[in-house]
Amino acid sequence: MKINYILKLVLIFFISTNINAQNWYLNQVLIGSGGVFGDLDNHVTISSYDTDSDSTSTFGSILTQSIQDIIIVDNYAFIAAQDSIAKYDIDSYERLSITGAIGVNKLHVANDKLVASFQYPEIDNFIKIYDADNLDLISSISEVSGESAGLTSIDNFIYAAVNGGWAGTVGKIAIIDIQDLSFIQEVNLDSLGKGIKDLFVHDNQVVSVNASPWGGTTGHISVIDQYGSTSNSYMIPATIGSLVGIKNNMIYTVMNNGIGSIDMETMTIVDESVIDQPPLTISCAKLDTLNNQFYVSTTDYSSMGEGTIFDLNGFQIGSYTAGISPDAMALDYRDNSNINEAELYLTNIYPNPASSKINVQTQIDDVKSVIVVDNLGRIIYENSGSNYRNLISIDISSFNSGIYTLRLTNNVGVSSSKFIKQ
Repeated sequence: MKINYILKLVLIFFISTNINAQNWYLNQVLIGSGGVFGDLDNHVTISSYDTDSDSTSTFGSILTQSIQDIIIVDNYAFIAAQDSIAKYDIDSYERLSITGAIGVNKLHVANDKLVASFQYPEIDNFIKIYDADNLDLISSISEVSGESAGLTSIDNFIYAAVNGGWAGTVGKIAIIDIQDLSFIQEVNLDSLGKGIKDLFVHDNQVVSVNASPWGGTTGHISVIDQYGSTSNSYMIPATIGSLVGIKNNMIYTVMNNGIGSIDMETMTIVDESVIDQPPLTISCAKLDTLNNQFYVSTTDYSSMGEGTIFDLNGFQIGSYTAGISPDAMALDYRDNSNINEAELYLTNIYPNPASSKINVQTQIDDVKSVIVVDNLGRIIYENSGSNYRNLISIDISSFNSGIYTLRLTNNVGVSSSKFIKQ
């Protein structure tokens, strides 16, 4: 006990004297553009917007005509583009690998596996699992009943939005075990789930944004528990589209062709027009929760596209080059801490940012203690005395929004990494 107490004091001192040098920052914004709709010679491009220099540079292209998704894991970007999945090193901007994936839609990484959802022209195997390192196909989940969209995860469960495509009349959420790659079940949300599009995790529950059908005037938000045993859907009296982001119990979505906000506690609209409808169609928008800014890409899909930066009050504060048909975007957060500590092979914290739970994936199985400190160096979570295995889950739902440092200890030393609580 005395040794543990001394270790704790050393950690507190070390953290307190170094915490000011540890900062998260937005390193770059990745923008994927599909080019002119219908022009077979106009291919997908991937660009980086540097927030410091306020400049945009194109670093990659994929010889196809549309882009569906970009996600960032560590220093790598995974791109879903119509018939391909590509992986880039976003420090060197080198394309590391690419694989054919006709009908690919959305992407998610968990347990070193890349999960991809599929839509038309795929007619079965709507969820596929790849090796995140080399993009080799590992498994196809044939039991998923229809075209699929957004993905998320809790612990060892993957959740997929199953919308059945543009003609789908119901929405479902498929649950898959990422460890043994087995299909568990589909939760049927019936007609209230129609248009199910994006998923995220909140308070150990899976929340879906169900976009309004063409010509419709309402949408829905659905919630299921971790195991799919309960579900609830809430009508939103506005046209809603893609998820933009989550911050402080507020859901931001495309709403009435602009951007609006929904209170997660009451599932009611707070502001229908945080950002008013722009002159061009919103093709993709992301909330930068670190700097409280919206990045909004708009286009006419034929001749022009624009990128505009807004603050949380909807005031325009900047712009960036978006390209034509800029349908995908991702925010690259980095930690500029240079602390030299014993290596514990801390490989991944996901999701990050997170609202309810983080999963910590390590390459060792002898972690003795887990400590979380806030930006003032205060220990707000501690669990010791257990021999943790390769995946550690921590409930952060009670934490205030902000940046936290996770510290793991074993017989070798101490290792740290940071995460953001939304």
